[in-house]
Amino acid sequence: MAVTITPDDVVALAPRLDPERVAAFIPGMLATAILAAPCLGKVEPDSDQAQAAKLIIVAAIARLVGAATNPPGVTQQTAGSFNASYSPVVGTFSDKEIRALRDICRGTGRMGAIDTAPKFRGMDRHWIDGFGEVT
Repeated sequence: MAVTITPDDVVALAPRLDPERVAAFIPGMLATAILAAPCLGKVEPDSDQAQAAKLIIVAAIARLVGAATNPPGVTQQTAGSFNASYSPVVGTFSDKEIRALRDICRGTGRMGAIDTAPKFRGMDRHWIDGFGEVT
């Protein structure tokens, strides 16, 4: 695998995390990242792409392991006898992180131009004049 992450990489970002617990999350997070952005399995380990992906994955692991022990942003509401808890942490990677990983595979970080001109089927070689007649 081209992107390699060790527990020390994550603990350097979030020193309060348990390295053993971090190590349990690394294989699954790497596999999920490669499923989201397949090129990450083929990039050179020292490339800019690998380093950028590593930063995103390490931050996601730190957030996920930290959320398992001390959930950030949990909102609790009570109305009479009803209680509800909401947590912003839903899955392994946020939508923004998945987009960032996919942008790394695209290389530029943005998609190309979008052609907004309509395409006329079967009429590529003809011009339509102002009255809708083919000339």
